[in-house]
Amino acid sequence: MQLEDLPEILRDRVSSELDPGERIFWLDQPRPPAGFSWWMLAPSLFAIPWTAFTLFWIAGAVGIFDKGWAAFRQVDIQRLLFGAFGIPFLLVGLAMFFSPFWARAKRRQAARDTVYLITDQRALILNAGYMGDGLLASIAGPVAVGMVRGSFLVSSYTPARLRNIQRVQRMDGNGDVIFGETLFSTENDSEKKITRDGFFCVNEARAVEKMLRVLADQTRQ
Repeated sequence: MQLEDLPEILRDRVSSELDPGERIFWLDQPRPPAGFSWWMLAPSLFAIPWTAFTLFWIAGAVGIFDKGWAAFRQVDIQRLLFGAFGIPFLLVGLAMFFSPFWARAKRRQAARDTVYLITDQRALILNAGYMGDGLLASIAGPVAVGMVRGSFLVSSYTPARLRNIQRVQRMDGNGDVIFGETLFSTENDSEKKITRDGFFCVNEARAVEKMLRVLADQTRQ
């Protein structure tokens, strides 16, 4: 990927972060899996019995089990109002059922707005909230960046900071290259957590790791 391949807003972000004379050796964006992670599906599976029981309760409350569909022709205001108490629970069940689609869309958007670079001086991450596909990483990403649309976290790793480079390799050649940590805290600063940092879901992860090791060796020369 070249700098020109990025949308204009991302090109401007990258250009504003580079120092005068700094050259880009490698640039890419994360490519998260197209499917759903296991943790995304958990609320949807729980929503099935939740929603089924809610519908069963509403049906009993309005009198369908006693009168059948005639319960809607012979309007009983009290029973209808009683059944209406189940509507919020029904909406919660539907929200849980469709939550995987929302979570996947958020993950894809964060990945589209995130840029990874290796220059002649450092490894640079312009993170819009994507820190991998795991449950904790998906929570940490938005918290570390902030919930404001368009905000992003800039992490710069000079050769001296590239000391513990690790790679998570996948069968298709893609993978994660981990070489740092990010400290983030809750809104009231009552709790601080550390999550791994690096290039997630990038093409040719092994080649990216080699470039980082060459950059890290500059401190030994």
